[in-house]
Amino acid sequence: QNRTFDEGWNWFSSYVDLSTSVGLSKLQTALGTSGTQIKSQVYNQFAVYMNGEWKHPADFTSLYKDKMYMIKVSEPIAAEDFVIEGNILDYKTISIVLGNGWNWISYPLKESVEVNEALANLTPKENDIIKGYGDNVVSTYFVNPNNPSEGQWWPSITLEPGQGYMYKSNVNAEVEFTYSAGSGKSGRALYSTANNHWAPSKSQYATNMTLIAMLSI
Repeated sequence: QNRTFDEGWNWFSSYVDLSTSVGLSKLQTALGTSGTQIKSQVYNQFAVYMNGEWKHPADFTSLYKDKMYMIKVSEPIAAEDFVIEGNILDYKTISIVLGNGWNWISYPLKESVEVNEALANLTPKENDIIKGYGDNVVSTYFVNPNNPSEGQWWPSITLEPGQGYMYKSNVNAEVEFTYSAGSGKSGRALYSTANNHWAPSKSQYATNMTLIAMLSI
């Protein structure tokens, strides 16, 4: 697996199996001396690079297949400089578990897939949100008012290999799903970044804010 990292914070998941006892070590080796922090939504899964070595809880040795990890680097890393070798995950066997509220989830596919296709096996609730690292990588699920059994993620975004995502679930229970690489569903982006008034530094902070507004004309 190869991918780029911006200086600062990045959202990461892998399509290579890092759930083995050397999974964390593989990631740290790939980051080299540029990595400074790794953290997870899972309790006691964090690592800090200091005084020339990684320090982390003794039982944190592997990465969950279904989780996203936030990684901070001290300088940009080019794709050719970040290399992880290992077995490719079978995404069809990986259940993503969503609890009520925000979830840090992985995207264990090697291919880029449009959000309506990727989440075709999930039955979302209205106003569920999925968002990624970067500008305009956020989509909300809207139910068809004429047919509540149908809905669509809008605006359309593309889920990318190596990236991690946050998912806000409005279901008051745990929900499980597996990703789909293609279902026939599709969407289209109906927004533009041409006249943005703000240019946030996406890697300066570990998290970001989602704003959904209604415009009355």
